Amino acid sequence: MEWAQNIYHDLKKEIDPIVAIHLQNPSYVISRMQMHWEPGKRYTHFYTEGNFVTRREGNAKYPTVRVTYSRAASNSVPLAPLDKIIPYGDGSLTKPKGEALGIVKITEGVNNMLSRIGLEQSFDTVQFTKTGLGVETVNRAFIHLAWKSSILYYLTNDKKYAKLSADILWNFVRGASQQEQLNPDWEERTGKNSINGYLSFETLGDTRHFATLPLAYDMIYNYLRDEYFESDQYVNGIEGEMWAPAHKEGKEWAMERFEIMFKRLIENKLTRGGGLKGNWNMNEQQSAMLYALALEDDSAYKDGKGRGYYVNKLIYGPTTDSHGAYIDVLRANISPSTGLWPEAPGGYGQGSSEQLVRFGYIYYKNGIDLLSKDSLLNKVPGAMPQMMFPNGYITNIGDASYSTMFTSQIELMMAYAAEKKDTEKLKYWASMMKYAKERNLNNEFYYSLFFYLPEIPETDGFPHLSRMSYSSVYSCVFGRNNADDYKDALAFTLAGFGKDMGHRQPNGMTMELYGRGYVLAPDQGIGQDYWSKDTHEYKMNVAAHNTVSPNGKGAELNMPQNLKILYAEPGIIEGEEPEDELSPNHQFVDAVNHFKTKEIDAEQRRVLSIVRTSPHNGYFVDIFRSGVKDGKDKFHDYIYHNMGTGFEVCDSSGKVLKMSDEPLDSLSGKGYAYFTTLGSSKQNNCFQVDFHLGVDDTHMKMFVPEGKDRTVYKLHSLYNHRYYEPSLKKLPVPAVLIRHQGEAWNNPFIVIYEPYGNGAEAMLESVYVGKTKCQEGIAKVSVKYKDGKTQDHIVHAENPTLESEYMGTKFTGTYSVVSQEGNTLKSVYIVNGKLLNRKGLSVSAADGSEFDAYLEWKDGKLYYKSNKELHIKSDVKQIVQM
Repeated sequence: MEWAQNIYHDLKKEIDPIVAIHLQNPSYVISRMQMHWEPGKRYTHFYTEGNFVTRREGNAKYPTVRVTYSRAASNSVPLAPLDKIIPYGDGSLTKPKGEALGIVKITEGVNNMLSRIGLEQSFDTVQFTKTGLGVETVNRAFIHLAWKSSILYYLTNDKKYAKLSADILWNFVRGASQQEQLNPDWEERTGKNSINGYLSFETLGDTRHFATLPLAYDMIYNYLRDEYFESDQYVNGIEGEMWAPAHKEGKEWAMERFEIMFKRLIENKLTRGGGLKGNWNMNEQQSAMLYALALEDDSAYKDGKGRGYYVNKLIYGPTTDSHGAYIDVLRANISPSTGLWPEAPGGYGQGSSEQLVRFGYIYYKNGIDLLSKDSLLNKVPGAMPQMMFPNGYITNIGDASYSTMFTSQIELMMAYAAEKKDTEKLKYWASMMKYAKERNLNNEFYYSLFFYLPEIPETDGFPHLSRMSYSSVYSCVFGRNNADDYKDALAFTLAGFGKDMGHRQPNGMTMELYGRGYVLAPDQGIGQDYWSKDTHEYKMNVAAHNTVSPNGKGAELNMPQNLKILYAEPGIIEGEEPEDELSPNHQFVDAVNHFKTKEIDAEQRRVLSIVRTSPHNGYFVDIFRSGVKDGKDKFHDYIYHNMGTGFEVCDSSGKVLKMSDEPLDSLSGKGYAYFTTLGSSKQNNCFQVDFHLGVDDTHMKMFVPEGKDRTVYKLHSLYNHRYYEPSLKKLPVPAVLIRHQGEAWNNPFIVIYEPYGNGAEAMLESVYVGKTKCQEGIAKVSVKYKDGKTQDHIVHAENPTLESEYMGTKFTGTYSVVSQEGNTLKSVYIVNGKLLNRKGLSVSAADGSEFDAYLEWKDGKLYYKSNKELHIKSDVKQIVQM
């Protein structure tokens, strides 16, 4: 297959230059691994203080693996090319001169920086205690280099690749076998579980950095046993090279080093770190499983602990506080209704789900078939589209980054179905792959080369994204108005601060908006890391989210609040398709959130609705009520972020508003210090904001009707490096904050959003509140189209027993959208209505109860659809039920 040939040629392109150096001078390569080289300082015991490894003790016979100084990824030295790494170094690393320290990308891609030799660039030296996770990143690159080289040996049988892989593995494993896990006396000293790893600060670090080591070992096992450990280099060493001393201990001793190192790593994962709940344990199992499978049978070891012993523990347990058995983890975390993992869906959620499936497949390839026996496990791979935007990206609520669906789980399920000759399942999984933009054939484990099908089987049609999805664990509603072209689709998320969701954020009641092919109103995700200022001071506060802050207060991490869904159309059934939908052009959700903290007790209610205006266009309705329960409402801040390169605040006619330089008080709200004020205006009239994405001429127009006692702030907020568009990652995010003095329950925020561009012209002209009497508890707004004839009149009542009067319509119920062309009705959309009356039309349920309905006037007839039998009086004689 062409894609497999491409992977092979890419591997050779990367590895061959290093192999060529290694053939001439193996010390040039191996001496750049991060080890404790110096005799007398070959440490074996490591102790932490806070987030740092501050104390190192012991002195081994051979060089040991250098353990990182710091736990946090932020301010870490990135990986440098091989020729820029200091040989036999003391832990000091180099970075490009003038380049700031950043985040080590833990899940580094297959393009290894080591091979980029000969860069004409100056490098600075950073002392070890300032390198962060840098030394682990270097060693990870070397282990991955060994893995790639071992693949080439497997494919070509050329021993030059085996030799490079063997030199790296032996140097690393020999050192590690002399070391104890970090804080080896922790349990005895404290009586508590430890999160410290074997060769890393966290037990997760071993998984992230060294999981491919046993795969490389497996590839070159025969070479190690039959040749390497009988070679002149092993027996007599290389004079003057610390990495290659003479060994008189023999071959069996050398092979035992692998047993020692492998078992110590596995035991570390079984006795420390994560338990039953959350991703921690799954991440640990990623490495523990591969190390266990690389062991011999139990009978090969004096202690009787080999492959069977450890695999049994990993799969079946027993489960303890520090280890969750695979079977138990599946049931403790996966939702039976949705198949979703209970942590931030875009990262930890789908990452853990993918691991569950991948581990199941690997166990199957080793004779343990869990995939055929467990219906819950089979629900996992196809679950993520419930949290997917029409362009294939997953919602970013919680501690995550915008990402597409992880497809390796689907690829492996296709391979499994093909091997089982299950054509129905094969077609199902093949159709799921259509959610992906492309096959992800390059990953660090290279599963594609060994397991994936050569081609994805062809299937008819395209998989369907549900109009409404809901996860009670995520406390998230996903609304989509789909289209044949993903650019024409519209979608929103409405998310609470779910008490059952792991890696949640105290975001209040936040939303994301999608239109014209992009997530335009984003969620911020996590900051630099979990200890960085941007995380705690901004990203994890309401200021970073699209929500409302009462009196400038933020939600609290230990006081989560789940959404309570009051009304939704189409109706929401967790984990299932809506049973029915009324209108292809409308959908609606109405939810409440109890915003309670130590400082404030507030109630919030938010309506999000989609109104489609053409096959290519549509808009969002956002009505947000917020009130402090004790009546001490000072102000409420409506906060909205839109990705982009620029924006203008204009009056209702589109003329740019003159704004003062009066800044937003940075102390008036939690996280507000991360806002930069570009201008402000006391603005009670209608106004508009046009946000420029800066990609594909895509825009979002924000329309705000007239109000009172409010100030509009034009802001730059902190850059969103978790967004998926590279050109926008480091730019400040445009934001608007509307401060309303006093309560915002009976005077709610009303905002209309229209995405346009990228192939579609804007259709809306303006929004306004028509001449009407003020009715407490009822929100009213009208949307005027550019054609000069079409208008939509929208009403929302907090109490469905209230009767509204607006633009010629009397309505008793929760929500209605009356669309007119001139004086002619085009359509009426009703959710939880009791009665709608206007000239020439009366609609109610035949039994007098609440109802949902959609009515459309077309070709002289009135068509309708409803969830109840209706009583309709109309001046149109022909009434047809759809």
